[in-house]
Amino acid sequence: MTAPDRRNHRFIALFAALVLVLAALGPGAAAAPAEPEPPPPTAGTFSDVPADSQFGPEIEWLAGRGVTTGWLEPDGTRTFRPLEPIARNAMAAFLHRLAGQPPVTLPEASPFADVSPTTPFYPEIMWAHQEGITTGWTEANGTRTFRPWNPIARDAMAAFLFRYSGEPEVVTEGPLPFGDVRPGDAFHREIAWLATRGVTTGWPTASGCREYRPLSPIARDAMAAFLHRLVNGGVEMPPSECGVPTPTPVDCAETRCVALTFDDGPGVHSERLLDLLKQEEVPATFFVVGQRVPTRAASVARMVAEGHQVGNHSYTHPEFPKLTGEAQRAEIERTDTVIVAAGAPKPTVFRPPFGAWDAATRRVAAMPLILWNVDTLDWKHRDPAQTLAITLRDTRPGSIVLMHETHATTIEAVPEVIDALRARGYTFVTIADLLPNARAGSVYYSRTSVAPASEVNVDRLLTGDLQPSTGVPGP
Repeated sequence: MTAPDRRNHRFIALFAALVLVLAALGPGAAAAPAEPEPPPPTAGTFSDVPADSQFGPEIEWLAGRGVTTGWLEPDGTRTFRPLEPIARNAMAAFLHRLAGQPPVTLPEASPFADVSPTTPFYPEIMWAHQEGITTGWTEANGTRTFRPWNPIARDAMAAFLFRYSGEPEVVTEGPLPFGDVRPGDAFHREIAWLATRGVTTGWPTASGCREYRPLSPIARDAMAAFLHRLVNGGVEMPPSECGVPTPTPVDCAETRCVALTFDDGPGVHSERLLDLLKQEEVPATFFVVGQRVPTRAASVARMVAEGHQVGNHSYTHPEFPKLTGEAQRAEIERTDTVIVAAGAPKPTVFRPPFGAWDAATRRVAAMPLILWNVDTLDWKHRDPAQTLAITLRDTRPGSIVLMHETHATTIEAVPEVIDALRARGYTFVTIADLLPNARAGSVYYSRTSVAPASEVNVDRLLTGDLQPSTGVPGP
C-alpha cells in the first residue's frame, strides 16, 4: 500500500468512528452548540481586594478617584493591604488627593520637628497643617511633632475628617450610640458628628450597645469606607440600646423635692463629689465658673453624662450690679461657650455671683435666675456638722440648697446630708425638674418663692473666695 493510500485509509477509519459516536449520542447531537465558558471575573485594581471583600466597592471607588494607588508588588500586581493600619502621613496624602490635590505653599521650615522635606508626603502634611486638619503634639521640650509613621487612631481620624469638612455645627440629641465614647472624651464632638452623618456605625456588642473603639488604629479598608460615606452620603445607624435611660419625671407638686446645688467649680474636689453622688444615685445642679472649666472640662462633661445639670455662674465671678449690662452679658455668654466646648448642653439657668443681681441681669441673662432658700454657710464655718444641721433646719419641700464644691469639708458633709434628707422623705432633683416651667428673667429662691419682676435685689456681699451672700427670702 502506497503512502497516499495509507493516509486515505486512516481518514476513512476516523470518519467511521466519529459516525458511530454521534449515533450513540442520539439524533441532533451533532448540531448542539457547545456551552460557552463563563467569563473570567473582572480583575479589580488590587490583587488583595476580591470583589466580595468587605468595603471592596469603597476601595475601588477610592482608587478610581485617584486617592490611593496602593503598592506595586514584584510580580507586577498592585495591592491595597486592606487590613493594615494607615499611617498618619499617608492619611494626609489621602485627604489632599480627596480635596483635588490643591497647590501647596511649602513653608521655609517645617512646623514639626519630626517632619522634613525628605519625609514621604511632606507637601501633603504641610497642606493638612495649613488647613487646620492636624495640629500635632507639643512635646515636653516645647517642640511640635506630627509622628508621621504612627498609625492614626480612630478618634484622631474623626478629628481629621471633621476639620477637613470645615468643622460643621454638631447637633446631637440624647446619648451617643457608642458605649465607649462619653462626653468629655477626646474628640467626643467629632465622633458624634461622624455618627450623625452615618460615616461610622462602629461594632455591635453582646449587651446590645455599639462601640467605636476610639483608640484603636483604623484599618485601610475602614478608612476607604469612611471617605466614601463622607463624600457620597452615610449609612443608617443600626439600632443601639446604649445610653442613659430617660428617668421618670418627678412631679414636685406632689413629691417632697429638694434640689442640691453646688457653686464655684469645677475644682479639685469635683471628681470625689461626683463619685459620691453616683454612689448615692442623687442628681444635683452645678453652677460652674467659666474660667475654671477649660482645665477641668472632663469633670463638666461627666456631670452631664451622669444625669446632673450644669448651670452658668459667670466667667470671673464679679459683682454683677457693678457691671454694665453689656459686661454682664459678656460674662454669661463667655461661660456658655466654654461649657458647650466641654461637652455639656448650653445652660438654661443662671446663678449670679454672690446672689447679686439687678434689672440688667434679668434682662441680659435670658435665663431664669436661680438663687436659694437654704444657705449652708459651708464656705464660712468649714464644718460638716454645721452644714448638716443648717440643711435639716431650713429645708422644706421645694427647697434649693446652696453648697460649694470648692471645700473638702463640704464634700465630707454630702453623704450625711443625703442620708438625713432621705430619711425625712425627700426626693433629690435637678433645678430643671424642680422648676420645669421656670421663665427667663424671673428669680427663684425655691419652687414656690419667686421674686416679683420689678424687684431689684442686691444681696449683702461678703469678702473671701467666691463666697455667696445671705439674707435671701425663706421658703
